[in-house]
Amino acid sequence: MEPILKVQNLHTEIKMDYGTFEAVNGVDFELQKGETLGLVGESGCGKSLTSLSLTGLLGPKVRVSQGQAIFEGRDILHLPEAEKRALRGGKISMIFQEPMTALNPLFTIGNQMVEMMLPHMKISRKEALARAVKLLTDMGIERPERIVKSYPFQLSGGMLQRVMIAMSLSCNPRILIADEPTTALDVTIQAQILKLMNELKEKYDTSIILITHNLGVVAQICDRVAVMYFGQIVETAPVKELFENPRHFYTKGLLGCIPKLDEDEELLNTIPGMVPAVTEKIEGCSFAPRCSKCMEKCRHSMPQLEPVSEGHSCRCWYVLEGGK
Repeated sequence: MEPILKVQNLHTEIKMDYGTFEAVNGVDFELQKGETLGLVGESGCGKSLTSLSLTGLLGPKVRVSQGQAIFEGRDILHLPEAEKRALRGGKISMIFQEPMTALNPLFTIGNQMVEMMLPHMKISRKEALARAVKLLTDMGIERPERIVKSYPFQLSGGMLQRVMIAMSLSCNPRILIADEPTTALDVTIQAQILKLMNELKEKYDTSIILITHNLGVVAQICDRVAVMYFGQIVETAPVKELFENPRHFYTKGLLGCIPKLDEDEELLNTIPGMVPAVTEKIEGCSFAPRCSKCMEKCRHSMPQLEPVSEGHSCRCWYVLEGGK
């Protein structure tokens, strides 16, 4: 089956006063129609920057230096700015991490939802407002007619996140990018939002890229997972396979850090060492200084992301050479 989105060799650079550094370094992945792909890793590994590269929302000192992202037969990384604007919010939409900062405090919820729809859909302002009310109803929001007249500061964090999801789905996008959509929410609201996203994916037949550092969220909602470290994807697999048979030692470390209810441990496991700074130049495997199975080869040569079983790929010399 042809993927709805195919990202190949994506490189994104950040220009600083003392040099230019790669924050995303050769990312490859595919997103299938109706699939939820989890993009997982620690803060600073390049997850959000990857999504911003795809949507063209990079800052003035950040640019895509190499690679392509094929969507509907076009490389969306190198479209003219006017075409990128038409694509954003229309066929590719995004839920941001902090809804309070993503929404304009000076305009009502209804006004902002209508302004989102008008450039992408051939409907009147009245029809757009009616659609906004229907979408809020789909989110499980009571009295949506009152919500569309409210300002962002009058709503709770969970309510604002539902509004953001409704807004992102307003133009029937084919791809929805959700950047840490549940980070600022308590676990009860988080569970409701995840259930809602699953239901809406089925209803609107939308493919989702879920960016998160929470493996519990990944287990609940994702079909497939790509694990990122220092700007690269180091492992990708179906979600059940990844949890049952992780191969990369970074993935094993992340899973080992999850507290287990059936074990009585005073201290949680940790991954030794620190994530390298984006300014560091690393010759070999970026995880080598923190890896318990590091070989001499790992310090001088970067492995490629290679298949280790059907649907499961890993970037690790120890694994690729037969280690368990």
